[in-house]
Amino acid sequence: MSMGPTVLLIIVVVVLLLFSVPEFWMLIRLVRERGLKATRVRLRDGLVGQVVRASRSFSVHRGVATGQVTTEGEIWRARCARPDVRVQEGDRLRIVARDGLTVLVEPLSSSETS
Repeated sequence: MSMGPTVLLIIVVVVLLLFSVPEFWMLIRLVRERGLKATRVRLRDGLVGQVVRASRSFSVHRGVATGQVTTEGEIWRARCARPDVRVQEGDRLRIVARDGLTVLVEPLSSSETS
């Protein structure tokens, strides 16, 4: 008894679907879960008030000090709220506002750094 090419093709398609569909849905679920977690961290307004560290020294351009800060394993663009302050790598700062993907920071007071 020989199978025709159509029957063989149907069997192959059914077997492929049985093996690929569960992995496909697992992949979709994984992407959704990780994507939502990342979005939740980046877009939450809980950043204001957090104490962060300068990832590198801030540079001053046209009177505005800009650089990068790290919080919870994420690197954010940052702008210093006080232009008279020089921010060095490793300095602890407080986030006072957020403007899109840039945070506005200011140095901790001397009583907060101890």
